Amino acid sequence: MEDLNFSLLELEKNPRFLLERDIKQVTISDKEYFSDKSRFLKLIKIIENEVPQVHFTFYLLPSVLDKDVIESLSTIACTLQFDFLSEYLTEKRKFFSKKIRMLNDYGLVFGFNIDSSDFPTIKGFKNVLDEAISYYPNHIYIENQNLKPSDKLSTQDIKKIKELSFALEVFYSFGRAVPWFLASIQPLRLRPSQFFSDFAEWQRCNNCSKESNFLPEKVSHQEIEKMQLLFLKLKCEEKHLHSIFLPLKDLVCIHGAFSRSIFEQEDTILELSYHPEDILSPMAMDLVKFTEEVCLENHKIKIFLTDFGPNYEIL
Repeated sequence: MEDLNFSLLELEKNPRFLLERDIKQVTISDKEYFSDKSRFLKLIKIIENEVPQVHFTFYLLPSVLDKDVIESLSTIACTLQFDFLSEYLTEKRKFFSKKIRMLNDYGLVFGFNIDSSDFPTIKGFKNVLDEAISYYPNHIYIENQNLKPSDKLSTQDIKKIKELSFALEVFYSFGRAVPWFLASIQPLRLRPSQFFSDFAEWQRCNNCSKESNFLPEKVSHQEIEKMQLLFLKLKCEEKHLHSIFLPLKDLVCIHGAFSRSIFEQEDTILELSYHPEDILSPMAMDLVKFTEEVCLENHKIKIFLTDFGPNYEIL
């Protein structure tokens, strides 16, 4: 697909040129434009009416978000991208948390950009990972280009930050782990930063680290899913939590298959240890309680894409 630059005025006047040029994805980053609420709302309505099949990525400031804007954004195919700033851990934490909670309430897809140089210690970087993951972002992009050794940050710290960043990128972002990640680490009693630190070590031992030139964008999602399951099984065994691995595996596999039906238009046959309705229920977010209260019930299912999104049938 070609890269094409155009003005927002052009988009407002004739949005259907996107269809004529077979453009399926558009990225917009214009803080001044988005600060004009009425104009932004008009643009969303134009997209909804004229080019609903085009996916938009908007780089926004959280201050832009209110009930009107979020309700409008929920009517179109879009991803929202935010810079995760140091102040969102301190004086603006409550403000930021409220805005992101609204996005989750409406089921909107969003991600974070983190510049690691804004958190100039290894402890600060781990804290921002833990905080960012707690908001259920779809993905996190980490920029490490600006890191420099200092009295608070050693070269070894920088190496660890880069390893942590890559581990998160592979396991969480490329691994499409958002629907089940927090449920998986809760019984393990691990903070996200510790989990990714352990995964980085596992990557080094299994020749899939950045140093071994592993490229997550070059492998299939199914390959990354296999890595996720191998590592999760290892962590469950380490913590003597063998019983939770079966529902956790079902949870990973069913959400992975749903994502592949959307992004790869791929049908999947799965053999589950539990009924799919149970795995997809809120009960599965507490895996220890789930294993105590829900009976094993083997099922073979087919996951496929419909006009209304992914669905499944029991075979």
